[in-house]
Amino acid sequence: MNNSNYFRTVLVLITALLFFIGLTIAAFGHGGMKHKSSSKETPKPHHKPEPKKKKKKEKKLLYRGCPSCHIESDGIDYTLWGDVKRVFRNHRVSAPSGKPLSSNTKVETCLECHAAKSNGKGIGAERSLRDIVHPAHLFSKDFQELNGTCFSCHNVEWDGRLVLLSRKVDTNSKGIPKKLPIPGALPIRTYGYVSMNIFIGAVSALGLLNLLTLGLAYRRKDKS
Repeated sequence: MNNSNYFRTVLVLITALLFFIGLTIAAFGHGGMKHKSSSKETPKPHHKPEPKKKKKKEKKLLYRGCPSCHIESDGIDYTLWGDVKRVFRNHRVSAPSGKPLSSNTKVETCLECHAAKSNGKGIGAERSLRDIVHPAHLFSKDFQELNGTCFSCHNVEWDGRLVLLSRKVDTNSKGIPKKLPIPGALPIRTYGYVSMNIFIGAVSALGLLNLLTLGLAYRRKDKS
């Protein structure tokens, strides 16, 4: 082999070697190196978390007494007579006392017919007021939305008996009446029923009357 061919072969081999080295660097060298940004990242501004706003306590609606809810509102008659007319279309239009039934009708007028008798009926109607208003209120969505409870319509007397609140009760924010005794608080009675207290009182009165009669008789006998 002459010298010219030898150098030509060496040159070709070196060129090929450099070519393959370049390909290797291009394929693997660049991908394996971590990219470092020449410019530093701008730090994000530090934002203080906004303080949580305190939720305002919703003021509870407190209604006590029939006329506090049974009023005319938004053009609709929610009075006692207004509700009666919607449900009982054939209801009488005047009370036994002659009072015409209207949006000004009070509970006392209703009780002229719907006060309860001992047989469960009203004294002048098929149903007593208690059998009408308790289911109508306690199963009512409107009554629940108005935060209605037993104390919306009633109060407890000193002896544990319930009274009916026939007037709107002026209360503080907790529902406690501002004026005592509560104006318009009606005792709940059952007509045609004699309680044990009344019975004992009547027997005691009769006994005292008999003793008084006997005492007078003896005095007259002694004088004679």
